[in-house]
Amino acid sequence: SMCGPHNGVATCPDNLLYKLVCPLWKINPYGASIAFSDYWKDPTDQDKYLKKNRWLADINNERETKNSTYKAHMASLDKYILVEALQDIMVVPHASESHGFYSWGQEKNITALRDTEAYKGDWLGLQTLDKAGKLATYTYEGDHLRWSAEFYAQKILPELGPAGAVLV
Repeated sequence: SMCGPHNGVATCPDNLLYKLVCPLWKINPYGASIAFSDYWKDPTDQDKYLKKNRWLADINNERETKNSTYKAHMASLDKYILVEALQDIMVVPHASESHGFYSWGQEKNITALRDTEAYKGDWLGLQTLDKAGKLATYTYEGDHLRWSAEFYAQKILPELGPAGAVLV
C-alpha cells in the first residue's frame, strides 16, 4: 500500500480544495457523503469514532465485536507492504500509512504500529503477518505519493516478485 490512510486521518489535508471543503464537512464529519468521512478518526473522542464511523472502525476491526473474516483474509496475504511518506500533508498523521496513529485523547504523540492495541491483539492479522516475515514497512522523505524512481526501484519492485526472485 503506497501512502494509504490505513488508520485514518485526524485533520483536513493542507491544500486549497480541502480548505474550501473542510469547513462544511466539519459540520458532520462522520456523516458527510464524501469518502474523506469514512477515514475520519478524531483522536480526542474514541467513543464517538467507534459509534459513528461508517467504515474505518469496522474494516480495522476496532469495534468490540471482531470480524474473524477480516483477520483471516489479511493473514492469508503472501506479503503486505506499507509505504509511508514522512512529509505527507494529505494523510495526517502520516503514521496512519503504516497503521500507526495519534494516541487516544490527544493529537501530539504517535502510537506506532507495533505498539497499537490492534497489533498487540492481532485484530487484523498484522502481528501474524509480521511474525511470519510477510509484513514490510518502508518510509521515504517526501509528500503524499511523491516517491523517487530510485526508492521505487530499490525498495518496492523487489517486493513485488515471488520470494527469492531476482528482478532486473
